[in-house]
Amino acid sequence: MVEWGLNCINKKICFYISDHGYGHATRDIAIIRHLRSTLDIEIIVKTSRPYALVRDSLPNVKLIDCINDRGVVLENSKPKVDRTNTLALFEMWIENWESYIKQETNFCRENNMALIISDIAPQPFLVAKELGIPSIAISNFTWHSVFSHIYGNNVITKRLEEAYKCATLACVLPFSEPMEILKKRVPVNLVSRSIDVPRYELRKSLGIGDNEKLVYVGLGKSMDESILSNLFGIEDQNIKLLLPSGVKINSERNIAIPSGYTETQNYLGACDLIFSKAGYSTVSEAVKAKVPIFIFQREDFYEDIFLANEIKNLNIGEIVSFEEFVSCDWINKIDKLTDYEDNYNHLGKRYTEDGCEDIKNIVKGLID
Repeated sequence: MVEWGLNCINKKICFYISDHGYGHATRDIAIIRHLRSTLDIEIIVKTSRPYALVRDSLPNVKLIDCINDRGVVLENSKPKVDRTNTLALFEMWIENWESYIKQETNFCRENNMALIISDIAPQPFLVAKELGIPSIAISNFTWHSVFSHIYGNNVITKRLEEAYKCATLACVLPFSEPMEILKKRVPVNLVSRSIDVPRYELRKSLGIGDNEKLVYVGLGKSMDESILSNLFGIEDQNIKLLLPSGVKINSERNIAIPSGYTETQNYLGACDLIFSKAGYSTVSEAVKAKVPIFIFQREDFYEDIFLANEIKNLNIGEIVSFEEFVSCDWINKIDKLTDYEDNYNHLGKRYTEDGCEDIKNIVKGLID
């Protein structure tokens, strides 16, 4: 465990960030930046898997290495939940349930926390209840919905349900499932990191010409990156591919996001199309930048159903099968990008105004 000394001030918030991938962390980074710039508070962040990203993005925030939750495991070669390995991981998480709650209750008591925020680990809400302090859930889905969708309702999912019901309120992001397990739900506007490098400036630095299209392609970190090698058979030389940092597939047409570069939303904002697995962070950053998005869904992953439906309803992109993604047949739809771009001009404030401000007002109301 890594800890820094905690100063004694009146208003402290313990912010728990999910260890499932990096998408929760990117939106929480945006929220924490806004809270720290607008409120006189101290925030202590607890997370593990996205620890380095949070550390590098929030250098002046106290950060503690702590495993909060366990997500799903995908099969290596296709976007499908591996039910056997996911169940094993889920059961391991639940085995440590009581010891985690005891540890975090002691920590939050000793450090005089005024508020707990969790995206979207359930146990911190039990900690807040034990301490008699308010708690906020922030997400577009719950693990209760994800696991009950896969395995049905059982003794284990009942524990998740009981924990989520202890949250004081939930800030429900766009592209969400109903999240009915949370008693008090408040819809908030889109949350995404701000783009701070102009599109034209970044495209110029990458050597992207006016007649060229830059397409981001991403699988996430759970699948075999060699799948992306199929994309390099695209014949149109005016299409260049942007790849996540760390992908080791080489081609004359591809550009990699630099390793260690944290503000990846700037690169997505420079694209003409974002093509990715479903996931809130990528979708929200596409919407923030008004870039059309094509997604493929992960089989058995409950969140993806609602992401896909909302993209279709807003008419800002396409839902594409994984087979179509791999075969490059989606290239035939690239002429429709202008139509999707135009639709961004008609989105309501839920997608154009800053949800961080909504969350700041909720936090202020609970700690004042």
